[in-house]
Amino acid sequence: MPQFNPLHDVVTIVFGNGSPRNRWWLLTLVVWASAGLPLAERLATATPLEVSTVTIAIDDYAAVPADEIDRAQCLVTQLYAAIGVKTDWLETRRVSKIAPGSRMPANAVSPDLRIIVLGPQVPHAQTPQQDAVGSAPGTRTERGRIAYVFYDRLRMIALTSHQVGGDTLGVVIAHEIGHLLLPYGSHSETGLMRGLWSSEEIQRVDVRALGFTSSQARDIRQRVSDTFSAP
Repeated sequence: MPQFNPLHDVVTIVFGNGSPRNRWWLLTLVVWASAGLPLAERLATATPLEVSTVTIAIDDYAAVPADEIDRAQCLVTQLYAAIGVKTDWLETRRVSKIAPGSRMPANAVSPDLRIIVLGPQVPHAQTPQQDAVGSAPGTRTERGRIAYVFYDRLRMIALTSHQVGGDTLGVVIAHEIGHLLLPYGSHSETGLMRGLWSSEEIQRVDVRALGFTSSQARDIRQRVSDTFSAP
């Protein structure tokens, strides 16, 4: 089981007070970050984007249905392709297919970034806080290359918001990858890097219309080009 760093960027659900019918379900991306706008406002450009590539692997410790992972990967691919970043996905490693006590087999190719999807069996000490559904460990001076998703909590959001599970998983993965690629302090009030969602907003949002600001897109492309796509 991967180790967890308590100093990190976190995605959190905050459960409101009141009856279930009147309760607000808030998805709070508790991160040290800054801005984000809808996709349509940022992609008006006369010249094609130079495409850089980042290789990503998913380690599934939560027995996520294969179709949910496929849908999540497709959504992440679309969101990053819109800003000129190609995502190459390695084969998902699934702990459910490995004998108890065995180690995950190594990827044939070492990924640039790794997403670890954890289930409810994660030791409490490794969970950043009770309501967190995702985390991207890093510091002010150095961003990490591993992000975590807490699938049981994320699945609860999908059920209460009537969103497709693969879509909510894809949004959180795309958001956490954003934190791994953007400078320290990349939280925003709108867009994919937005920090706070109500249940009504989650139900109304078109996840495929989410995106990055032009400055976020530029920073991500530069990071991928400089760090992962250089010859």
